[in-house]
Amino acid sequence: MPRLTQISKLVVLLLLLCTQFSFSQSQEYKFRHITPKEGLSSNHVQCIAKDSRGFMWFGTTGRLNRVKYKFEY
Repeated sequence: MPRLTQISKLVVLLLLLCTQFSFSQSQEYKFRHITPKEGLSSNHVQCIAKDSRGFMWFGTTGRLNRVKYKFEY
């Protein structure tokens, strides 16, 4: 029985440590919605890419849209 108690305590300790690590890794993400009002050709975006010059490219149904956007952290 004492062996089972030690194993139980070890499992509880490991679970507590795992939850601490998962909370320390959480990040807050900020989103900005871009719609046709801001110049996007469609609300149906199929792919997104960022090039070396800082432009964001949005592939929509039938068109490719380029947006100059500065990321803030």
